[in-house]
Amino acid sequence: PRAAEWEEKLKKLAAQVGSKGGLGAVLVRVVSGSNLECTDHRCDAYVNVAVDGKTQRTEVVENNVNPRWDASPFFFGVLSASSVVRLEVFDDNLLGDEPMGHFELQVCKAPVKVGLPLLPHRLQGASRGCLEAEIAFCSAPVPAAVPAA
Repeated sequence: PRAAEWEEKLKKLAAQVGSKGGLGAVLVRVVSGSNLECTDHRCDAYVNVAVDGKTQRTEVVENNVNPRWDASPFFFGVLSASSVVRLEVFDDNLLGDEPMGHFELQVCKAPVKVGLPLLPHRLQGASRGCLEAEIAFCSAPVPAAVPAA
């Protein structure tokens, strides 16, 4: 039931973005991480999600190299076919957050259906670690052609 609700919200945002000249909308739901590479004795992980200069982030999962966020989805308007979804994992530290790897996907290569089986994405910029996230894209509806008078 949640997938249908999220898909409806995604379609509405895509229509709003399309009415302003954008391409559509993307849903990003961060589920879990596995075997994350920590830079210190504790791993307090969170994920920044960025699309077209807009950023949202998950909560911190403390002291766990296999964090489970199972977060509610983030929704972003998409400006162009070259837009990229970037998920970056960080270790939350008092002296400055440490990057633990990232994953990128061009929006036009994202699935177009919400609720598909999740696949682990290998983190780049780290010697190990995977991130499990759901990413779905919805293009803006094409306006109907206006008949010539």
